[in-house]
Amino acid sequence: MRILIAAGGTGGHIFPAITLANKIKQTDSFADVIFCIDKRVDKKLLDKFGYSYYLLNAPRMPYGISFRWIPFLIILMFSFFKSAKILNEVAPDVAVGFGAYISGPLLAKARRQNKKIIIHEQNATMGRANRILSKISDKITISFANPEYLKDNRCLLTGNPIREELIEDLNALNRERAHRLLGLEADKMTILVMGGSLGSHIINTAFLQMLNNSSDKVLNSLCIIHLTGKDKFANVQSLYKNIDAGFHTGLNSFGTGARTRVKLYPFFERMGLLYKAADFAICRAGATTIAELCLFGVPAILIPYTGAGAHQIQNAKFLKEKGAAVMVGERQLTAEVLKKEVVSLLGNNEKLSAMSERANLLANIDAAEKLAEVVLKL
Repeated sequence: MRILIAAGGTGGHIFPAITLANKIKQTDSFADVIFCIDKRVDKKLLDKFGYSYYLLNAPRMPYGISFRWIPFLIILMFSFFKSAKILNEVAPDVAVGFGAYISGPLLAKARRQNKKIIIHEQNATMGRANRILSKISDKITISFANPEYLKDNRCLLTGNPIREELIEDLNALNRERAHRLLGLEADKMTILVMGGSLGSHIINTAFLQMLNNSSDKVLNSLCIIHLTGKDKFANVQSLYKNIDAGFHTGLNSFGTGARTRVKLYPFFERMGLLYKAADFAICRAGATTIAELCLFGVPAILIPYTGAGAHQIQNAKFLKEKGAAVMVGERQLTAEVLKKEVVSLLGNNEKLSAMSERANLLANIDAAEKLAEVVLKL
């Protein structure tokens, strides 16, 4: 069996796609999985697992009336020609699309060649590429239990595939060990602050302003794990030095000396360790983040990114309605608003426990297995 997976853009598309590919290979060692990616994907991710891949330059669809439609249509035409060439060379039994514009021409051409096609949607509502492709797909797999989509008998709730190393940490670690490995004081309430793979200036700024405006009592009750984003690290690090609360920042992945109150990183590879250490998170509402928070049962104050079709707003609303998270809009985000939400959670173990349980109920730990089963059956 030959399976062609289209996944472009951010880690929110490529990581679930790689997780699916790994699960397919574990289930059927004779299956041949090939990727089609765009230039934004880090090729090292595929090289790490030994997957071959093709590059496809898929255009971004403009919004509204614009002159951008002219170059879009020209590039789209070339994308269809390149897609046909890829499909002729690979000759897949099934083509799987993980959203992003790269899925459009490839799966549309696969349909014209009478190939079986599957789409997977990571967010609560479909992006434009998946909305169009859903009309011609054999199977539609989703990550959120959206009643609108589940009315279609082709639609299946699988969840969003989560990296195996996170599931390993879920089973291997507890809060105490995570604090010990990170070198954090174990008797403090621990907040995980992060803004996605590139970091978030608005979250960094509001959180630091909140700390500056907080009482010693609040500050002394906290441990902080802060992922700043690579380009924002130096600035955030300098601002932490102005906070007079006896904080000490650690820059290593694992604490080796005395326990500290703040761990500051540009990014962090082993996210399972951070989720296990956190009592709650302040973060964006990307699909992968949501799936991981639910898996680890981490309550969250979600500040959804408003761009990219505003998918994160719908993701955050879903968790808020289920009682697993608090949602603060970007326009409403200030130090005072954030402080109010943080203080409402600090030391409120009953509320945090309830939010954690509700998040866990939304988790799909076997999402990769479910999705692999759909692909292999088709």
